[in-house]
Amino acid sequence: MNLEHMIRTAAALPEGSADRRALLAAIKVAIAPDTEDFVEWVLATQKPMSESEMVRFLEAKLGRTPDPAPAKGQSGRKSPTTPLSVGEKVMVDKTKNANPLNTDACEQYHNRVAQIAEVTNEGLIVQFYRGNMDSWADELTGEKQLFNGFQSGQKSGLYRWTPKSAIVENSTDKKILFECVYLRGGTSVDTRRMEQIEQYVEQGVLKGESRSTVYYTGLVGRFAENQQGEVYFGLVAQQRDVPTFINPKKGQLLYIGVAGKRPGGWMEEAVKLGLRVP
Repeated sequence: MNLEHMIRTAAALPEGSADRRALLAAIKVAIAPDTEDFVEWVLATQKPMSESEMVRFLEAKLGRTPDPAPAKGQSGRKSPTTPLSVGEKVMVDKTKNANPLNTDACEQYHNRVAQIAEVTNEGLIVQFYRGNMDSWADELTGEKQLFNGFQSGQKSGLYRWTPKSAIVENSTDKKILFECVYLRGGTSVDTRRMEQIEQYVEQGVLKGESRSTVYYTGLVGRFAENQQGEVYFGLVAQQRDVPTFINPKKGQLLYIGVAGKRPGGWMEEAVKLGLRVP
């Protein structure tokens, strides 16, 4: 069971149950001890980075500036309201399906990756690939299923999906592995102690948010300005099969650095603050 599945399972169990407590304990130790101490040090000592600080750092490391905002109405990403078309890859997500006609299909094929095979008057016929989004292989099976609806999103339970390998191959960075501590916007949880990360994680899952931790490692793919004039970047995170988009004006980017090159002296400071056992 991977970390995200552990969290979803824990969130579904009764509060106070032995199984729930055991899973939450396992979630906390799923991060390596040194990294756990480092994240706690970041949460306790680092202020959110400004957009300009983030931009300067990434420009220096990637050797490029942010891509300009696309012209209005010409975003590179298709809108969720744009109908899916034959040949597009999708992923089934039962946790976000709001179409009662697709409940059984979403339960049966949750996390499976498929291709739109046909558009009918009722909806979309998809043909599945072998495996799910955690173990995806580019080989279609004979399995087909009709989903009511035509759009990517809650109305169908089907979501546009791009293999991580394709995202990495299309990335223009220098294949530098970054690590980040990022708090998504909208949380009022005090995250200054590592013990409270579990509460932050659990509350996010219960709200239906797709997040498993505040710590990410991965390659930077898209580095660009959006139509609101905000600069963001997409991290092809090792912890997930879909990119994590980080925007310092929508969340709190407490730390970004090159993996293996953490700030000097952080361990000593963590010991002084009582965050790490010497």
